[in-house]
Amino acid sequence: MVQHKPIDQQVVVIIGASSGIGKVTAMEFGAKGAKLVIADRSRAGLEATSSEIMSKGGQVVWMVADVTSTEQMREVAQKAIETYGRIDTWVHNSGVVMFGHFEDITPDELRRTLEINTLGVANGCWAALPHLKVNGGGLIIVSSLMGHVPLALMSSYCASKHATVGLVDCLRIELKQTYPNVTVTNILPGPIDTPGYDVCKSKLPSAKYVAALPRYNPKIAAGTILHAAVYPEREIYVGTVAWLIATLNRFFPNVCDFVTRQMSFRLWRTDPGAAQDDNMNHPLENHNNIMGSLEKKYTLNFSLYNTVKKYQGMAMHSIGNSMHWITSKMHRGQTTQPSTVQKKTQ
Repeated sequence: MVQHKPIDQQVVVIIGASSGIGKVTAMEFGAKGAKLVIADRSRAGLEATSSEIMSKGGQVVWMVADVTSTEQMREVAQKAIETYGRIDTWVHNSGVVMFGHFEDITPDELRRTLEINTLGVANGCWAALPHLKVNGGGLIIVSSLMGHVPLALMSSYCASKHATVGLVDCLRIELKQTYPNVTVTNILPGPIDTPGYDVCKSKLPSAKYVAALPRYNPKIAAGTILHAAVYPEREIYVGTVAWLIATLNRFFPNVCDFVTRQMSFRLWRTDPGAAQDDNMNHPLENHNNIMGSLEKKYTLNFSLYNTVKKYQGMAMHSIGNSMHWITSKMHRGQTTQPSTVQKKTQ
C-alpha cells in the first residue's frame, strides 16, 4: 500500500481555502509544518487564512484563482513549483451548493453548478497531475455524500457530485495502472457546519436553507483530509451519519429514499428572513469563517466512524508495508540462492 511523506515534509496545494473545510484544513496543515499554497476566488478570505497560518509560524503563499479556468489552475500549480519546487498533495475543496425543485432550476443554473463542482475538479486534476507524477503524491478531492446518495431539492448539486465521483473513480483506476505512486482519495462529507449554508443559492420560497441534524464540525473533515494525505484510501466519509446513510442506500435504497425525503421536506427548515446573497457567480467577502451561522448545539465535534477509520487505515498501511518488506526479503533470498549453491559445488 502506498504511504506518503509525513505532513511536515509535504508541499500542499489547497483549492478553496477561504472558509469552512478548506480554511480549517489549511490551518491544520500549516500547524503541522506543511508548506502551503492556497487558492480561492475570495481575496479577503485568502488574506485572512494566510494571516492566521503565518501567525502560528506556518509557511504559506496564496493566489486568487477560479476553478472554472484551466489556465488559472495551472498557474496555481506553477506557483507551488516556483515557490517550493514540487507538489506532494493537491486538495481540491472548491464548490457551490444550490437548493430548489428541479423544475424551478434554469439550464444556466444547472450548467454553472456543473462547471464549478465537476469541471472545476477536472481543471484542478489537469493542473496537478504533471507535477505529482514526478515524485508521486496524492490527489484529494472533497466531494460529498450526495455523490452517492440522491437528495430531494438538491438535484443540480447531486448531479454535479455524482459526476465528480465518477470522474475521480475513473482517474484512480487509470493512475493505478500507469502511475501507482499517485493516489486519489475521495472525501465524502455529510452535513457539515460551514458558511456554505449562508451563501448557497436557493430557489425555495424562504431564502435560507438550514443543514440537516445532526451536523459536524469542519475540523472532523480537516482531520480526515490530513489523514488521507499520508495514508491514502479509495474514499472516506465525514461523519458517522454520512456513512450510515450511504450504507443504507447501498443495501436498502427504497428505505434510504424515504429517510432522505423526510430530511429534505421536514427535518431541514427554511428561514423566513430576507433573501440572502449567494456565491454562485462571485465570492462573498464577508463569509470567511470556518463555521456557519447555524445553532451550535446541534453541531457534533466527534465522529466514531472517522476515529475508527483513522486507526484502521494506519493499521492497514502498517500491515501492508510489513508484508511488502517480508516478501521483498523472501524474493532476495530466492535470487541469491543459486550463486550460494554454485560456490559450494566448486
